[in-house]
Amino acid sequence: FIASNLPDSLIMSVFIITLLLFLCENLVLAGENIGTWNIQNLGIAKVKNEFIVDYICKIINKHSLLAIQEISDSDGAAMKKLMSLLQRKYPKERYDLLLSARVGTAGYVEQYGVIYSKNSFRVEEVGLYKGIKDFKRPPYFVTLRPIGRVREAVFGLGIIHTSPPEAVSEIDSLADAADWYSKLTKVKEVMILGDFNCGCRYVSQKDYRNISLYTRSEFRWLVPSCFDTTVRNSTNCPYDRVVVRGNALFSAIVPESTQVFNFQTFYKLNASDALKISDHFPVHLQLEAENWNGPQ
Repeated sequence: FIASNLPDSLIMSVFIITLLLFLCENLVLAGENIGTWNIQNLGIAKVKNEFIVDYICKIINKHSLLAIQEISDSDGAAMKKLMSLLQRKYPKERYDLLLSARVGTAGYVEQYGVIYSKNSFRVEEVGLYKGIKDFKRPPYFVTLRPIGRVREAVFGLGIIHTSPPEAVSEIDSLADAADWYSKLTKVKEVMILGDFNCGCRYVSQKDYRNISLYTRSEFRWLVPSCFDTTVRNSTNCPYDRVVVRGNALFSAIVPESTQVFNFQTFYKLNASDALKISDHFPVHLQLEAENWNGPQ
């Protein structure tokens, strides 16, 4: 009745806006959406909070694979409950989980996690880095093979949460960690992602000359230093990064698809509620395995 009194052009505009809002809320990107997210202090208290865990599940569901840092789950109950909720909410995605051993010092211990859709990837655990370089929390590696895509498409995924005071030296050591993984597995293509603490007071512009992950030309950095991956209004820091090695892997990444997912803006949350979820935004990119250009 109301619509019948409106001009056709206005009705069409309202329809298009409604459709766009629906598509954004139910975003399904072409290819595989791979992300990294430091979910601050992800433990049983956070998972038991219905408001928080509902948003965590929604955000995870925007990814075919999500590398998670800061899992503080001493007895495994939190991740078990989270996976149960995910599998119940999104049964068609066939989500599964790999967890690292606990890493860190006596003062702070966490786990890395990889949540992935079994429709999209086969994931093989390699384990924690055991090379010669020192890390407070050694990176965790898995090997990924996209399902039903190009046969030779295989690459390593390394997850890291650096210690802020040692960020420069630990980011530098990630080059050795990538070498260690490739020597161990014979897989040359590698993606390293996570909370690098790479920016603001932990890593300055002049520090990059001392970071071999940056100075070695085979490594490509996909998150520019102008990105803000932090939730707090008082910070503007590109802590969370994605670095890749290998022309075949790089060719399969959709150009300019690397972005920060600002869930506060997307879900229209106030600052307080957004920080209840995490103090970091996820960073993700799109992978089109069909564009894999073969062994390099």
